[in-house]
Amino acid sequence: MYDNPDGTADLSGRDLPADEAEAAFNYVSALAAAIKADGDERPLAAIRADVLLRLLRGRGPAEVGSAGGSAGIERPAGAGAGLCGDGAREVGDTGASEAAAVAEAVWDELDELLAHSSVSGGPAERRLLVAEAARRMREAFAELKIRWCEVGVDQDGDPVHGRDGYRPSAGMRRLVQARNRMCVFPTCRRPAAACDLDHTIPYHRGGPTCPCNLAPLCRRHHRLKQAPDWTLIQPWPGVALWITPTGHWHLVGPGP
Repeated sequence: MYDNPDGTADLSGRDLPADEAEAAFNYVSALAAAIKADGDERPLAAIRADVLLRLLRGRGPAEVGSAGGSAGIERPAGAGAGLCGDGAREVGDTGASEAAAVAEAVWDELDELLAHSSVSGGPAERRLLVAEAARRMREAFAELKIRWCEVGVDQDGDPVHGRDGYRPSAGMRRLVQARNRMCVFPTCRRPAAACDLDHTIPYHRGGPTCPCNLAPLCRRHHRLKQAPDWTLIQPWPGVALWITPTGHWHLVGPGP
């Protein structure tokens, strides 16, 4: 730490492992980009410095927002159309920075959970532990996510979530394919345009026809998702968490 004449200070870490330093920088940058996308008008470097200080002082990813500890991924109240609307947002506006911040938070939470768990009963117990933790995180994001999904109200004045019916509209399909450009199974590179648009929570089980519950899956991995002991959870629009029969997990985010 170095004091500056103007009353500020420099805080640095030197000779760090290059890969870990890059990962840390990318993590802070993703959170800062999410906050800026939510309307913070400060330069990105200033937001990044604020995020770093808050993290170092013990705040979690959901508490590093720019004002009063509000969630860094939160959209301002009353802001325009939802991310999960019926094509209401521009197709290029995929919410990638918010999804990246959520993916980092999910990754860290599961990594820490398994590092400190005492699961010794085998793959079934490990699979259950990861799935329950992922569903808790999905529920924790639910209220915030609904704000992104609201595109109107019904005749009773309740928020509209997605659209009626099983089949997504053309605009909704374009939005999902712009967000996840390939099949969301890890390592699969089939373009989204050549994939099925799968309901992560099946439609017949109450899953909405909304981009927060839709993701491109090639036919092979669409079938695999339905196989016993495979689980796919979408904690945030475009963030796909796969849990394998052995209890291992893989996280796939939006983007190329």
